[in-house]
Amino acid sequence: MLLNPAPARELPAALWPLVDILVVNETEARMLAGLPAVSLDNAAHAAAALCRRGPREVLVTLGEHGVTWVSPEGSQHFDAVRVQPVDTTAAGDTFIGALAALLVEGRAMPEAVRHAIKAAAICVTRPGAQAAMPSREEVDRFGTTPP
Repeated sequence: MLLNPAPARELPAALWPLVDILVVNETEARMLAGLPAVSLDNAAHAAAALCRRGPREVLVTLGEHGVTWVSPEGSQHFDAVRVQPVDTTAAGDTFIGALAALLVEGRAMPEAVRHAIKAAAICVTRPGAQAAMPSREEVDRFGTTPP
């Protein structure tokens, strides 16, 4: 199961072992890991603490600072795509949807994360929520044409 527990709140103890992939932002990671703050500097530490609660893999989204992924194999950081943001309202939902789409296709996590980062980057360059979410074709073309 892929879980994004937004908005941040404590999760039932019985849910943790059922989670395969947990995706949280800095605020959710801070609250769930019991840390005073989560940033690029300690995102891997926060994700590892959350893995110990049950999930096999944890991704911490860090906005303009990218994404940190922790799995049984270790940790990896992915840089954000630099864009001029207009509205960040749907960035998280766009990231989760794009990530899930590639994982369901059987793609490896690094490829899925890079795709999701591109999708969220396109999204934040547009106003609104649902209307700001890019199509799969737009994400696939991103980098070769302007968003």
